Amino acid sequence: TEIYTLSLHDALPISRPVLGWDDCTLFGLQTVIQFWNQLSSFYADLSMQMMGLTYAHCCLGFVRQIETEGGRMDPKAVMEGYHDLITTSDAINRVGGAVFAACFLEAIYYAAHISEVFSPNPDWLLKFRYFFFVMTLFVFLVTVANATSRVEVALRDWMHEESRKGQGRGQGSLGLPCQQWTILVNELNMHRVSLSAKGFVIITYGFIGTVRSLISKSLIAITNCNH
Repeated sequence: TEIYTLSLHDALPISRPVLGWDDCTLFGLQTVIQFWNQLSSFYADLSMQMMGLTYAHCCLGFVRQIETEGGRMDPKAVMEGYHDLITTSDAINRVGGAVFAACFLEAIYYAAHISEVFSPNPDWLLKFRYFFFVMTLFVFLVTVANATSRVEVALRDWMHEESRKGQGRGQGSLGLPCQQWTILVNELNMHRVSLSAKGFVIITYGFIGTVRSLISKSLIAITNCNH
């Protein structure tokens, strides 16, 4: 008696698909399209972050220069650096003001639905989307507000130091014409070096406090309605 052993492969031959160039090209195009779609959906947020980081880099560079060399710098050189910051912030506002405004308007929607992050809803992708946008906006606001505050504090400290050293210069206590000193004080009070959403809001620590208060009140109101 002869015994024959048949494997599954012999009994049921399986044909393996062969990918051609057309299939590979289609797969590559689909991958690129999906990547571009995901990138485009966060383009405004990423642009906002890049402009905020650029602004903060310029501001903190100016602050470091004043803190390390302010006592040895000529007042005119300090004012030139300050005016360069004004030019930079104005340029960023012209380019990104509409983006900032759009993100702030979108933030109203997310603020109204912020409770979704803490709900038992199993849609983790939706929760991650809310969390990502809220954190992106928060980091942007804090970065920009901190840069603006650091510039204003550094300039006020520099003015105070110059006023002590320049009592006998005969050009005013700052070592600059009194009119220029007055203009500088007014501009610091008005946050002349700052980022804004087309002039509707100026991003400062005060604005962040207002946003935090509104979000907290919204969460309290939503919690009370649910109970």
